[in-house]
Amino acid sequence: MKYLLFDQSAISTYIADTQLQSVEYSEGKKFVQHICGELQSAEFHNTVVDYCSNGIQFVGLKRVQDNTQRGARIFCIDLEQCNIMTERENPARLLTLIQKTLRLALKIWDRHPFSLSERYYGSKSILFPFPQPDHSRIVIERSNTILRLTNRGIDYPLLAYKYNDEEPAQAEDVVNTSILREAGEVYASTHNLLINKYAGTQAQRSSEHTQALELVESTSLHERSDFIYWGIDRQYQMLTDSQRAIVDYDSLESPLRIEGAAGTGKTISMIMRAYRLLKQKESEGKPFKIAFFAHSESTSIRNKELFSYYGNSAHFLDASSAQSICFETLLSFCSRFARIADSMLLESDALESKNYQLAFTKFSTYLTQTNNQDSVIAFNCGVCADKIKKPADALKYFDIAVQKKYNLANAYIGKAGALKDLKKNDEYVATLKEGLEANPGNKTLTKLYATYYVNQGIMAQKAKKMDAAEEAFKQAIAIQADNVNALNSLGSLYYSKGANTMKTDVEKAKVEFKEAKEYLDKLIPLLSADKPAQKKMMDNAKTMLNFIDSQVK
Repeated sequence: MKYLLFDQSAISTYIADTQLQSVEYSEGKKFVQHICGELQSAEFHNTVVDYCSNGIQFVGLKRVQDNTQRGARIFCIDLEQCNIMTERENPARLLTLIQKTLRLALKIWDRHPFSLSERYYGSKSILFPFPQPDHSRIVIERSNTILRLTNRGIDYPLLAYKYNDEEPAQAEDVVNTSILREAGEVYASTHNLLINKYAGTQAQRSSEHTQALELVESTSLHERSDFIYWGIDRQYQMLTDSQRAIVDYDSLESPLRIEGAAGTGKTISMIMRAYRLLKQKESEGKPFKIAFFAHSESTSIRNKELFSYYGNSAHFLDASSAQSICFETLLSFCSRFARIADSMLLESDALESKNYQLAFTKFSTYLTQTNNQDSVIAFNCGVCADKIKKPADALKYFDIAVQKKYNLANAYIGKAGALKDLKKNDEYVATLKEGLEANPGNKTLTKLYATYYVNQGIMAQKAKKMDAAEEAFKQAIAIQADNVNALNSLGSLYYSKGANTMKTDVEKAKVEFKEAKEYLDKLIPLLSADKPAQKKMMDNAKTMLNFIDSQVK
């Protein structure tokens, strides 16, 4: 299987369908199976999944609104370059990756603003689908001008061509669009036939225990806004087996852990369980108190509102009742219990919701009041300062974390980044060196330190200072022996020296060619022919080696 192709209509359908957001739903599992090519062509949630000879195309049966003035829009994942199938052993992770990538494709087409996990990089868009410290990223090429597809009515095709956890190369990737062209031509030839074949014959599936709590049927894409008014008995009948197990869990002696993606009914199941327990204790005549915590004030208010629709809820919400429930945030409970002043509260919500300015203000105020004693808060304050583009403050707080040896490698990385932003190059490289000495073998610090010297070498080359360039590239290799950019640069540099010296001193040229060969021989095994930029580097290295071999024999 070479590719997955989604058209805009299919993408709009998939990202709006609650059942396709989690593998806890049978339809979410089936979606992952289609992505992995494990099923066969079929109609699927108002789309057609068409298994072609070299790939799978997902074609929507709904017309895209306001699309009369432009051609069809497609998004292709080139599986030969973009190895998302490394995640197939973890279906939940693969589904998250696909759903977030599809949302990014729509944002690109609709020119919507990016989130903090989505970035522009030249003609590329980069998505970090998972939270830190997972650095996995998927890269989409936006600038794919393929005349053959344009002539066949395809407008603005997008191509996902890379999925890894590597930092971008110094040179911009050269993207191979042959798979995109092949997939686009198949789509152009077949999508109307598929739509005509399946239009008007939408499958009516109603699989038991697969619908979300606020859905009418599994075929509907709209939430039932009246679900909360149904009453607990009718709601209970709509629950899945796993949700009922939560409501019916009787033990008060051991904790109950609930895992599930957003929209799988965790919260409402717990609210129903709380109500059932209160009713049970009321009938037994036993006093009983419940604290129902939420991570934010808005969620706590919503939880209380959901509970309030049950019978006799006002009695249970009265704290003076023998059986009662209290809805509040964990932060407010702890601050009241510990008698902490509001001005001293550190709102983790601000950091988690990526309100970095608010978090920075809270963290820095707290650190000032406590004489910068908290290394964890100092590190987080450095992160926030970096996010809101305050490198001087980031430097200050990352340095505190370094001095207190908290999260040491990342603290050094943050400190170095702040120094770089402040254009303090000498201190930047000194910090990288110090960081590596404190954290031997750290991959990120090693790469940053080596890359600094690679860049120094490139600048020296541009200034025609070849001796300085050579020294810088050798320094990079001393730090990171498998740095392909440094090996390639040294091999090319000695090759050029040899080629120029051939005119005046053949023997000296042979010595220089042999040095070039030493670096190029080390380079080639580190490169992958599956990656266009590395393949180009490999081909150039092989060309140089062939010429060298012909001269030194």
